[in-house]
Parts: sequence; C-alpha cells; structure tokens
Amino acid sequence: MSKNKGRRSREDDEDTFSDCSTISLPSQRNGTSGTSESDDETNELSGFLDGLTEKRATTREWAFKGLCEVMRKEVSLGELEERCDDLCGQAMNALKKGMSKEALLAADFLSLLFVSFSDECLKMMEEVESSLSYHAVHHKSAAVRGKVAELLALGAFISDKPERETASLMTSLLKLMTQGKLVKDFVVPGLHAWGLMCTSLSDSFINNGDGERIVSWLQSLDPLLECTEVDVRIAASENACILYESCWRYDPEAAKKLISKLENSQHHDDWHDDGKEVDDQEDKSTEKGCTVHSFTSVRKIAKADRTKEKNVIRQASAVLERGEGPPTEKIKLKHSSLEIASWRDKTRLAFFRQILQGGFLPHMTHNPILHEIFGIEAVPDEPTLSADMSRMQVRSQKAKNAAKMKGREKQIMRARKERSEQCEQLDLMD
Repeated sequence: MSKNKGRRSREDDEDTFSDCSTISLPSQRNGTSGTSESDDETNELSGFLDGLTEKRATTREWAFKGLCEVMRKEVSLGELEERCDDLCGQAMNALKKGMSKEALLAADFLSLLFVSFSDECLKMMEEVESSLSYHAVHHKSAAVRGKVAELLALGAFISDKPERETASLMTSLLKLMTQGKLVKDFVVPGLHAWGLMCTSLSDSFINNGDGERIVSWLQSLDPLLECTEVDVRIAASENACILYESCWRYDPEAAKKLISKLENSQHHDDWHDDGKEVDDQEDKSTEKGCTVHSFTSVRKIAKADRTKEKNVIRQASAVLERGEGPPTEKIKLKHSSLEIASWRDKTRLAFFRQILQGGFLPHMTHNPILHEIFGIEAVPDEPTLSADMSRMQVRSQKAKNAAKMKGREKQIMRARKERSEQCEQLDLMD
C-alpha cells in the first residue's frame, strides 16, 4: 500500500512539473558567455508571454506580475503592441475566471496596456467595455470591482468618450458606491475613477444651467463624506474640490451663488476649525446638505489620519471660498519640468502615478499620451551612431561618449578618495 502511495505522489509531482515545463524562465544575468543583456530581456519577455497560457494559476500570476514590471520600465515594446488584442483577451479571461489575486494582476496589466498603447485603447474598450461593466457590479471581490471601475474610467478618459456618456457612467458609479453597505476596497478606487472622469469634462458641461448637475453630484457625494473610513472621506472631498474649482473657473459669480447656497446648510460651520484640534463630539445635525462641510465630524481616528484629513479640509475651504488650488507640486523630468497647481491636474497625476508606480518618470519622459495629458514637450532624440554617418562623425561621437564615461569614472574615484581621507582623519583623531 505504501509503494502505491509513493508511486502516486511521484506521478503527481511529474504532472505538476510537466505543466510548467514549457515556460522559459527568466535567465540569471551572472555573466553568461555568449549572451547579451538585450537577449536576456527578450528571453525574459517571451517567458512571461508563454506563462499566460499555462494551466496553473500561480504561473499565470507570475507572468502577469512580470509583464507589469517590464511595461513599467519600458515605454515602447513592439512585441507586445503586435499582440495587443490577444493579450487583452487573455487578461479578460483571467479577470472573469481567475481568483482575486490573478484578477487584480490582470486588471493592472490591462491598465498598463491602455496607457502604453493609447492608439489601440479605443478598439480594446469597444471589445471589453460591456464585460467590464458587468464585473464592476457582480464580481465577488470588492477589490476587483474597484480595479474594474478604474479600468472603465481610464478607458473612457484615454479614448475621449463623449461627455454625456462619461457623465452617465459617473452617475452609475456614484449609485453603486452609495447603495447598500459602503465597502472601502471598492469605494476608494471608485472615487478615484470618478474623479478622473470628472477631469475630462469641460467646465461648461459641469456647470450647466443653474448648476443643477454640480449640486446633484455634491448631494450624491455627501453620504460618502459621512463614511467612517478616513480614506473614503478624503477621496470624496478631493472630488468635491474638482467641482468647486470648475465652478470658480467657469463663472466666479455662479461660484459665489453656490457658496451662499451652501452657507444655508447647517454643516457649514463645521469646516472652520481654524487649525485647532477638534474634540470628540456627536454629530448633532439633523439635515444633510449638499456640501462637504460635514465630514469634519471627528470620530476616534489615528493622529496621522486626523492631520491628513485636516490638511484636505483647509485646502477644500480655500477652493470653496476663494477658488484657490492645492499646494503647487513640481516634478523634474529629463529635459523639462512639470507644475501641478490645480485639483484637476493633481487628480490625474495621482491616478497615473498609482498605475505606473516605479515606471512613472520613464513614462512621463517618453510616453506620448502622458505628454498630451499634462502638456509636456517631447524629449529630443539623442544622437546615435547610424550607417549614414561618416567615419569622422562616428569617431567624434565615440570620443564624446568615451569622455562622458571617463568623467563619470573620475567623479567616482574622486568621491572614493575623499571618503578614504575622511576615514583616515577620524582614525587619527581616535
């Protein structure tokens, strides 16, 4: 009996190994003779692509995670662009049938496909939009539903969806977030998605007529501002700041009318804590107004969260009363710099920074869709050696590159020498 058990276990191990045998695992770059770094990267990418077709869920998760890392580092990958349709289909299958971890990784991979290959985004959205809309409502994982909501917003943003369709999607998303029990894993990414879509709308569309649309959206955001979760309240308040800023930018007189309407609400005084510590107290208000002032009703939260919340409160008060934007953020790029001085740009920046993570700066430098979104000038092409160059030009270019390398080496040696001298002086003092 024991022999049969041992035989079965060996057979099971062989079957498990056979499932993974077709994957070309990434090569170890330890100075292997006869191979270059570019060849290693090509083999690594092909290994990840082969891993998407494997039966084991852990292998597919490894493949999606590896592809996401590669796409964040490299802005343009021709091999992936050629297989864009197939990759989109594989990611959607993983989103439908996979477990929550695989579905989350597949959603991240889809978002990177949208950002990296913006020309194909409209075609991909037409194929997957109905399926994404279904999973945003019916998927069993709240975190996956939140990722799908971000995917829908990103696709609508990049593909320049008409404003009425975008507003309809925003209204549907607000209903999903406010109906029933508020789940943080879904509501927070849902609010980020809502804010990104709001930044794609024109000021005239947001402030239609007598401001009916903006007031309606503020009323829908109000229950989220009363949520017990700090992250939900902050995300909702930032979205409200986008609406206030749009109102000031479109018509200052209309903004003043909106302020007078909000001042009639019983929650207005709760905003003005003037930087003082707010004591624990019960929310004695009886009516809910169309304002974000109520979310300062303090509950027992951590000090860091309370400080973060108060900063948002002060910034929201400034944009509500005077139309002032958030604190200016400066980002240094390779050949230019970027200033973020409005809630619209801040929301976009935070959304794309979350998607790209460690690859944010490379994509901001070389990705054309991000150049268009943030108004960044394209980086000029660096001079490279080509067949059309004369021998003298090739020599001069090589000399320049060699001089740069020598200069770097000299700086490194100089820094080492200074550190060694400092260490010797410390030893003498001892």
